[in-house]
Amino acid sequence: MVSYGVKVAFDKLSPDIKPGMSVSAVILTNTKDNVIAVPSSSIKTNNGSKTVQVITQDQLTTQNNNPTGTIATESRDVKTGISNDTDTEILNGVSENEVVVTSVVKTGGSTSVPGSSAPSLLGGSTTNTNRGGGNGGGFTGGGGRGGN
Repeated sequence: MVSYGVKVAFDKLSPDIKPGMSVSAVILTNTKDNVIAVPSSSIKTNNGSKTVQVITQDQLTTQNNNPTGTIATESRDVKTGISNDTDTEILNGVSENEVVVTSVVKTGGSTSVPGSSAPSLLGGSTTNTNRGGGNGGGFTGGGGRGGN
């Protein structure tokens, strides 16, 4: 987090405001509702092209809390929109309810691929947090990177 010193002047004085008080504030630069968003770390950039890995086939079963089976993925070109410190809006390339790979964990001889289903960002309400970014989800970007 970055801190900036700012001086504030009030139109009307209040007895509740004392010299030397401090405040934390969030400066919103852009907000959007009903967006598909993924963790920014799941987006890979190569020669100016942005891609994500999308799970195309999931044949996992769980026994004793240990998933076993296979997962097939494909690389998708994406166009990104606004972002914040952790998440990025996907304008096209991933649809609601598709599952995006957020990390790959290798243990022993096997590989585990946890997914994120492009959830809505920063407090937007989503009725299904396991899949998709719609259903009333929102995005609030503050001081993030621009997209294209």
